[in-house]
Amino acid sequence: MAGMVQVNSAQDQDRLRFGLSGEAGLNDGTAFPFVIFALLYLSSGGAMGDWAQHWLLKDLIWAVPAGLLIGFGMGRGVGHLMIFLRIKNADSTTSLNDFLALALIALAYVV
Repeated sequence: MAGMVQVNSAQDQDRLRFGLSGEAGLNDGTAFPFVIFALLYLSSGGAMGDWAQHWLLKDLIWAVPAGLLIGFGMGRGVGHLMIFLRIKNADSTTSLNDFLALALIALAYVV
């Protein structure tokens, strides 16, 4: 059902689809630290130990704001780069945005 309402292409102008796709990503990102908490809790046999402090400091207080800042910075930078490439190569038959997309996919697997 979620696949029926997600954004299908870059030319999709439906604001509701964009909103629902963004909300789904926000839900996944918000749930991630708590899924890690549950997995650590279950792997420790239900005992609170040093892992709880590690989870609080590393996975919640550090990773969430750092991920938000890095994601915002990279999204803004890549957005500006794509606009620059479109303007610079408007008359070209080869789109450098395609190469940028492939590079970003490779970067996601490296990081």
